Amino acid sequence: MKLRIALLQLLPGKTQQENRDIGIAAVREAAARGADIALFPEMWNIGYRIPESREEARKEAVPADGAFVRCFQALAAELRIAVGITFLEKDGEELRNSIVLFDMEGREVYRYSKVHVCVFGDEKILDPGKGFTVRPLVTRQGTVEAGSMICYDREFPESARLLMLQGAELILTPNACPMEVNRLSQLRGRAFENMLAIATVNYPKGQPDCNGHSTLFDGVAYLEELPESRDTCVLDAGEGAGVYIAELDMDMLRAYRKKEIHGDTYRRPPLYQRLTEGPDRILKAGTNETEASARGSVSEEQVRADFRRFTLGMIERGKTVSTMESCTAGLIASLITDTEGASAILKGAFVTYSNEAKIREGVPAETIERCSVYSRETAAAMAEACRKAYRADIGIGVTGTTGNVDPANAEASTPGQVFFAFSMEAGTKTYAVSLKPEKDRCHYKLAVAAEIVRALLETVEM
Repeated sequence: MKLRIALLQLLPGKTQQENRDIGIAAVREAAARGADIALFPEMWNIGYRIPESREEARKEAVPADGAFVRCFQALAAELRIAVGITFLEKDGEELRNSIVLFDMEGREVYRYSKVHVCVFGDEKILDPGKGFTVRPLVTRQGTVEAGSMICYDREFPESARLLMLQGAELILTPNACPMEVNRLSQLRGRAFENMLAIATVNYPKGQPDCNGHSTLFDGVAYLEELPESRDTCVLDAGEGAGVYIAELDMDMLRAYRKKEIHGDTYRRPPLYQRLTEGPDRILKAGTNETEASARGSVSEEQVRADFRRFTLGMIERGKTVSTMESCTAGLIASLITDTEGASAILKGAFVTYSNEAKIREGVPAETIERCSVYSRETAAAMAEACRKAYRADIGIGVTGTTGNVDPANAEASTPGQVFFAFSMEAGTKTYAVSLKPEKDRCHYKLAVAAEIVRALLETVEM
């Protein structure tokens, strides 16, 4: 069986109606040229032009059962071609980066939403998907086990590995970013290590921050008749706009999967437990620095319970604490004092929202200038300054950006990046947290508080 996959490397129009019309014309061209599958680049309905706020994004988002998506369902059935249509999805209160795959009969095969949303950029307003799925896709040539990644998912080896473990033979990957040698190498590697094919569709040169190079990697590295390994790249579309047809030899891939040693053959899952543990916190070898990836949608009840546990433990031990907060604006001190008797341990608290306030309360100006206000160094200086000011046993400093760009420090501001530190007699420990999307600033602050109290309980061994 040989599948012909149309990589729709297209420039979007100015409106969703234009994108619909451009997309329909491209699918018709693909079908006329004998394609079995047509795949769009990422968020085709809006041409990957993401509004700045959730409110504006909601106006541009479309439901999976809405007219934009379903017109491609009808087109798939009419032309007897499978279609992977991408869009900014509105599903209840959630906004997702999604693809719906229709088979040649127009039946919905799966709906997948991007798991690894780019919370450090425009996608910070979007909600992540819930997992990866593989389903049988019926085409004119036969059935293939298919699943999807979307753009940034590609940079996590777990994405392709999970799809492989579910039986994927073909991963359809919409994309919207510069496909340079390293990202292309990622795709080559994912296909090789999992013995599967990966078809990726990018926007062409002319679309902001994109350069084409849609590809098909077939994953077949070795053939008996060849003395050396072969190039698994079946097609690289280059930079220009167009409909590119790549042919995937499924018979060759399936024969290869039966006899080769990659994929699932010699894995040792019992040794990989750390990959599934959470929260995702790793102590960097030889340092006192810790990096964390904060979990979205934390429980306020659990956060309050953990701070109560911390406060009661500090009271019992006769230890004291002081805080200097920026992005949390006093929330940490407030959560500590929600427990009766907290006056015995909280020596004092600063809310230093501006650079000027931090400097006035003892943070060296040169630290902010050299390292930026959003850094481990500044968080450490804040923790040390408040501990010194109140002669406390533990000083807590926290600085960062809760899901937005700070106009007063725009160059140093990375949305969702927060730093905090604990200063103690034994030394200062720093943390970096990347926040997952939250619905508003209150929830972002609560997410930071959750990370801080977990780290506090570990630090003081409560």
